[in-house]
Amino acid sequence: MNNDSTGHNKQDMQNISFKTIIANKQFRLLWLLGGLTSCMRWLDMLILGIYTFELTNSAFLVGLIFFYRTIPRLLFGTIVGIITDRFNRKVILLISFIVLSFTYALVALLIYSETINYSLLSITMFIAGICWANEFPVRRAMIGDVIPNKVAGKAFGIDIGTSAFTRIIGPALGGGILATLGPVTGYLTVCIVFLIASLICLQVKSTNTHLMNQTDKKTLSSFIVDIKDALQYIKDNKLLQGTMAVTVVMNFFAFPYFNMVPVIGKEVLEVNPFQIGLLGAIEGTGALIGASFIATKINFANYAKVYFFGSIFLTFCIFSFANSSIYLLSMLILFIAGFGMVSFATMQTTLTIVSTSPEMRGRTMGALSLAIGAGPVGSLLIGTLASSFGTQNGIMIVSFLGFAAMIITGYIWPDIRKKITEQQ
Repeated sequence: MNNDSTGHNKQDMQNISFKTIIANKQFRLLWLLGGLTSCMRWLDMLILGIYTFELTNSAFLVGLIFFYRTIPRLLFGTIVGIITDRFNRKVILLISFIVLSFTYALVALLIYSETINYSLLSITMFIAGICWANEFPVRRAMIGDVIPNKVAGKAFGIDIGTSAFTRIIGPALGGGILATLGPVTGYLTVCIVFLIASLICLQVKSTNTHLMNQTDKKTLSSFIVDIKDALQYIKDNKLLQGTMAVTVVMNFFAFPYFNMVPVIGKEVLEVNPFQIGLLGAIEGTGALIGASFIATKINFANYAKVYFFGSIFLTFCIFSFANSSIYLLSMLILFIAGFGMVSFATMQTTLTIVSTSPEMRGRTMGALSLAIGAGPVGSLLIGTLASSFGTQNGIMIVSFLGFAAMIITGYIWPDIRKKITEQQ
């Protein structure tokens, strides 16, 4: 009788938590902003990969353009995290959206006027990358501010689930636009969506206005102290260390494979841009199903295990994708890979948020953004390997190295592969 009662209480708590999350207006606004920006992120990555390959006919230069687009995370991740804790997050997010809108408008104009070249494209992608580096720690730190820790997994499950859904829409839409209307229309679409996001952002209430009264917020010495505090905080938290380590491994060895999907599509599978877009969309479909399961079925104690083993599973799927020369088989593999991708993406943010005190979240999210900054180096690595040994072999090499690195990470930080016994 008591067991039944406990079961009902747990189910009621799950339902109440979900309803409470959705009823939160500030979460809904941040959730909508996340959906819009994520959709444009995947649309941009698809168009950028295909257009760069058509412009240069070089797998290495495709990898290099993504290096330029993502290197700001590595360069500015920690600084962004500190700024996020010290200044109005809403203003930071709004400025980022406005700059992104103008940047993509400029890219569309350069392509339309036929004055675009690889150097100009690289410069604009670097500028866009600075703004993308802001969006990740700022918006998700804001979600952490408005959602209690106990339901953070569900909240970020909803947010990442939406991101997974946009991974269906973004690549398919990008491929369709590129195949029928061309890259100019694609980048004008991104420009308009970010203007809309800017208007939505104006409705968001700042969640850290109390920090605006700090008298030393702009001094160099206080910034250095904040960096030291963040490093010490991570040093004292083994679960947070493991989370960061897995993030570095996956962004270095696993996720850069997506940059090579357009090259695989054209060179190996010999399909058109829309079909290449569907490859990204099918992975998003698997991720959406996986995110729904995580949001409703996975409890707090299993967050780390889902994160670690889901990441290992993803490296295996990437290796399998590299071995496929059949379009339908490649689609099936990427659909399954979506489950591993969302396990990583959901728990990466969730573990960082729930194991961090509110006043440190901007800094730890900045550190996480810095860890994600391993991605640019991974893009260079996979581009170099693809150019030297062939695209398929390059992907196989990095995915195997990723698998091995994950095993080592699990050995060094065992907390990341075990049940969480208490909230950090």
